[in-house]
Amino acid sequence: MNLRQSIYLISTIVMIALIATLSRVGFTEDESVIIMGNLNPLNHETVDKIIIKNTVNQTTITKGGLDWRVGNYPVVFDGFEEMWEVVSNFPTSRLISNNESNHSLMGVTESNSTSVEFYNDGTLVEQFFIGDKVYAPMPDEQNVYTPWTSMSRMCYIRKPNTNEVYGVFCQYPDRFNPKPEMWAEPTILKIPVDEIESIIYRYPEKEFQIKILPNNQWIIIEESGPSIADVNSTNNLLSEFSQLVTSDFPKPQDINNLDLSDPSIIISVIAKPNSGSESADLFLFEKIQEQGSSYYIKNRINDWVYYIDPITSSSILKHPDNLIQTKESDS
Repeated sequence: MNLRQSIYLISTIVMIALIATLSRVGFTEDESVIIMGNLNPLNHETVDKIIIKNTVNQTTITKGGLDWRVGNYPVVFDGFEEMWEVVSNFPTSRLISNNESNHSLMGVTESNSTSVEFYNDGTLVEQFFIGDKVYAPMPDEQNVYTPWTSMSRMCYIRKPNTNEVYGVFCQYPDRFNPKPEMWAEPTILKIPVDEIESIIYRYPEKEFQIKILPNNQWIIIEESGPSIADVNSTNNLLSEFSQLVTSDFPKPQDINNLDLSDPSIIISVIAKPNSGSESADLFLFEKIQEQGSSYYIKNRINDWVYYIDPITSSSILKHPDNLIQTKESDS
């Protein structure tokens, strides 16, 4: 970034922060506060589809019953609710500018904004151009536009075919991120370490179990007999299942030919009774097209499939030799 761009960036941030601050502080008694108003109701009940897009990415979030999904995956609950919280404040958002020359500065042009469309039963309810990004470049321009800043914490909203731009408080940027992977729930399994009672591995050639005893000692149970499990190795394994997340979201065409009733490996993570967590059977399907131990993986009770790379798979796929306490670890 050259000196000219740096100066422009600093002046832009200061200008946006000043405008946003003044809009939150309020106006003098002789001035009236102009709010957006006149919007169709936007909430979980009145909307059944949301399309979020920019010039590069697009996400479609759809409602089925009480559940919202991105493709075949449930949405990330916290992020989705935070988006709705911002949307609920749209009707009371304050007018910031009605000058078209400010649109690029606030990230609400068609070229540098995020377009958000709300639908109900196939009918477009509302559409907005939203400036919620830290960096919102314009095509073929060297100027640096930063709609969202930590000083202002403001998202900017413009309806199509209008010049008026309104501001609404946004604690964080990218509340309307157009990337699908930012909305899809990445968690494969989540069981706290102290709520896991046992783990059962079912490989094609063998089966074994690692289980906690009443004295909190972990043992390995296999056909040849029980063995004491190494504490550190066991704790590392348990921590993986306390928050196991996907390495990527596979494309539908990649998993269409999977026989979901015939996994290569099954890992059963058994939760302690009355712990509050549910036990889970993880089905793993080897991804033969790739070198290394990468797998498609799904929870038996869910209809969506994740993908784990060789690093992740090696952290959860264990054999007795990986877990048995050695004399060195005992000493």
